[in-house]
Amino acid sequence: MEILSLPNEPFLREVSALLAEGRHVTIRAKGNSMLPFIHDGDDVELYAKKELRVGDIALAYTREKKYVLHRIVEIKENCVTLMGDGNVAGTEHCSKEDVGGVVLYVFDGKGRKKDCGGRFVRLSVWVWMHTVPLRRYVLGIYRRLCV
Repeated sequence: MEILSLPNEPFLREVSALLAEGRHVTIRAKGNSMLPFIHDGDDVELYAKKELRVGDIALAYTREKKYVLHRIVEIKENCVTLMGDGNVAGTEHCSKEDVGGVVLYVFDGKGRKKDCGGRFVRLSVWVWMHTVPLRRYVLGIYRRLCV
């Protein structure tokens, strides 16, 4: 399989267009903003989802005019608030229409497939989302031991 590397903006705009057509798209994650759930170099499979919910990992075009792959932490009417799992502060905002898709599966560096809708994962996410004040310490330990 050939790997093609493109700048984020045109690449993710095209990914969003493919998702709008109803296709599933697999992309490679870059960066550590989604630690500990998604690592740099993990592959994620995205699909278009009509009903968004808090806890979904979304590919979104934010008000800051950039694409992010972050977790939905709040939905109020048409406004979606996102935050990276590996971030200790700061959020992004977009409208529901600016969410291109959500992550269905994560494939880690060892080829293991993690279902983002599974019960254990959803429980882990709920716990993680409610520990924001402690994230700095947990992530510091995690980065020293696991990354």
